[in-house]
Order: sequence, then C-alpha cells, then structure tokens
Amino acid sequence: MNIQIEERNNYRDDVHCPFCSKKIQVMEDGTLTPCEHTLFVASDDGFAFCDDRTKNNLDIPNNDDPYDHFERFECIDAMTSSIDLPNSKKISVYVPAPSFFGTYYGFIET
Repeated sequence: MNIQIEERNNYRDDVHCPFCSKKIQVMEDGTLTPCEHTLFVASDDGFAFCDDRTKNNLDIPNNDDPYDHFERFECIDAMTSSIDLPNSKKISVYVPAPSFFGTYYGFIET
C-alpha cells in the first residue's frame, strides 16, 4: 500500500496530526513540534524533520540527510509520495500561483 495523499487548500492553517490531533506546525512562525506519528515534514527546499522510519523506507542511512539522496527522485513531492509504509498518510499543502511552493507532512498510525 502506498502512502495515502491528501491535499489541503488553505496553506495558512496550522497543521495537526490526523491520528492524535496534536499541532505539528504553527504556520504563523513555522514552529515545528512533531508527535510520535510524524514521519516527515518537508518542503520543496528540503526536510525540516525526517524520522528514521521514513529513512529506512526510502533506503537512506539513518545518519544521512534525506535531501542528500534527492537525486533518485523527480522532486521532494515525488520522494515523499513514494513511501509505502502501511497506515501512512501524506498531507500536501501548496501556496497558490505564482509560487506553487509545496510543503509535505507524513504521518503513520501506530
């Protein structure tokens, strides 16, 4: 089973874990507080947080920055969409034109 992908239209809303409802990111100031369900927080610029479960699933050594392995994928969006952990979910948030900048959040039900 591949990661379930959900797109959000409002890029200004804080992001909450879909499994425990904990606030993961405050959009106003960018504060990041991953919970036990958080697999990754990434953007088109790279990873702000990447759990070892994500690295293992993508065949990335635990001590490596996942962005160093980015060349195997078309983009960060494709990289995070290739995760195939059971019961995992990805939330994609895009800023509207002209930037179309993406931020990606991965979670797994434990």
